[in-house]
Amino acid sequence: MYDGLQHICRQHRSDPHPGSKMKNMLKAIAIAATLAVPAVSSAQAFDPSVTLQINTQHLPTPGTGFEGSGNGGGFLANFSLDFPTQAVPATFNNYLVWCIDVTRAVDVPGTYEYQAWTAQAFANSTLGSGKPNNLSTAEMRAVVSMVSILQTNWDIFGADLRADYQGGIWAAFRGELGGIPGTVDYDANASLDDWVVLYNGENQTFLTYVPEPSETALLLIGIAGMAFLVMKRRRLV
Repeated sequence: MYDGLQHICRQHRSDPHPGSKMKNMLKAIAIAATLAVPAVSSAQAFDPSVTLQINTQHLPTPGTGFEGSGNGGGFLANFSLDFPTQAVPATFNNYLVWCIDVTRAVDVPGTYEYQAWTAQAFANSTLGSGKPNNLSTAEMRAVVSMVSILQTNWDIFGADLRADYQGGIWAAFRGELGGIPGTVDYDANASLDDWVVLYNGENQTFLTYVPEPSETALLLIGIAGMAFLVMKRRRLV
């Protein structure tokens, strides 16, 4: 998959007070346990201010059924996302974002302001394409599935099939599932996890795959860290 280069910045601070390590570890475990409990996706952006610097149109393709609308496809861009579960923003450089709205456009290169939504939260909102269309969860699943398939198989698909998938993406985002070309195969039950919609209602709407650190992994790390500290304290007694 063409997913660009991902650079995630984190801060680490040493604790000058050894006696506070256990307290901090227990706090971290409590936070991780809370994050591990699934929550209902609210219909709001998780990051309301994202500066997107578009560098190049890396994977251009027209869309079947939308002749004369120009090229869609994948763009490489720089941006940062402020995830609620991270202490500092995650930064992505030359990262692939995918054009999903045939009714809107951007200049390349160009810099724009966006909101970042989880795919599920965006589907739960009243937002959508400039057609207009209030995107449903079924339509969002179709878009995510086709973008994923097209990115993964870009080098395998010929120009015609690439255009069919891009046309299908545009059709689904407009609420026209019946307009998806017959050559396109997609998963109607595709997971929306880790897919992010970049939206501002004026310029091109983008979809990108940006997984957060695993909540389960955070929980396991916290438990392992606590066990290590307990064993260390026992050896010192």
